[in-house]
Amino acid sequence: MSAIPGTARRLGLIVLVLSSCQFVRPTVELPANAPLTPAMCGGWPADPPLAFAGWAAPDSLGIPMPLPGGGNPVFVLVTRDAIDQPSLGAPTVFHGRGLCVLMPDGIIGVTTVADDWTLR
Repeated sequence: MSAIPGTARRLGLIVLVLSSCQFVRPTVELPANAPLTPAMCGGWPADPPLAFAGWAAPDSLGIPMPLPGGGNPVFVLVTRDAIDQPSLGAPTVFHGRGLCVLMPDGIIGVTTVADDWTLR
């Protein structure tokens, strides 16, 4: 007979199974008519898995930098996983989930966002 009661053994097994599971974020497809592609995002991998690809209000992005355009929707790509992203105009490389935005004036901005980023 085991020294560990049945309920404790079952709980231990559940904890073991849950601790070995990894959460995988869903991947979205880039729309066929997207005005922005990962190749346009300055140093991104050619085809990273994306967590978000679409139009959004600038204030729903949760990023600290203000975007021009008076609150008009912008097209945004957000990588599902962390990537190495060169800093524009600096020798620094940032590691994190990439966010690339096509602003109304045609300028493309890139930054990194927290691992738990979601559209607000």
